[in-house]
Amino acid sequence: MKKNKLVIFDFCDTLINFQTGNRFLNWTYQTYYNKKNKESLFVKIFKRYPFSIFFNYKKYLARQIKWIPIKFINEKIEDFIKILNDNQNEKVVDLMKKHIEEWNKVIIISAWFGDYIRIRAKQFWVNEVFSTELEKTKWVYTWNFKSWIDIIWKNKVKTLKNNYDIWKYNDIIVYSDSLSDLPLFNIAAEKYFVCKNNDIKVPKWFISIYK
Repeated sequence: MKKNKLVIFDFCDTLINFQTGNRFLNWTYQTYYNKKNKESLFVKIFKRYPFSIFFNYKKYLARQIKWIPIKFINEKIEDFIKILNDNQNEKVVDLMKKHIEEWNKVIIISAWFGDYIRIRAKQFWVNEVFSTELEKTKWVYTWNFKSWIDIIWKNKVKTLKNNYDIWKYNDIIVYSDSLSDLPLFNIAAEKYFVCKNNDIKVPKWFISIYK
């Protein structure tokens, strides 16, 4: 017998109104090294040579917190959660709460880093989070990915299938702001595209949600 719906939410620009990963990394770098409003070398390289996205720009950005003590980063995560709370997309959050009330299986899957996403997810009453994870030692972060897998594009679907028998659910529903999640949308019966403004042309097979 099939269970209730499997409902998948992206995090950045979907539940939260900005891209959280780069902002968290930049902000942590600036506060630790006391360089307010100054960008790290890695951010400057990415902006000057945007083709670096093809060489995994997230690793460039993650280098900003390399060797920063975990204790300091955890303190910044607590402060960052407050910023996330003040910048959530109320429309999408309300829809997620409704799915939880209906006893659907709700998960968050994100291309950015899980340390702060898991904490915010629990505040949403969501315990299932899949995200790109940064490797860390006992004392500091490194800039490597924990499993060498970047949870983006087709890797989101691969991660999902590795952890769930997705076909046992009555329906799959996906909420995201980006067509980079097209592989996720392709397995969904209901596809909700979160738009920043009315000017965005959304394919007719999506249901639009405007911020």
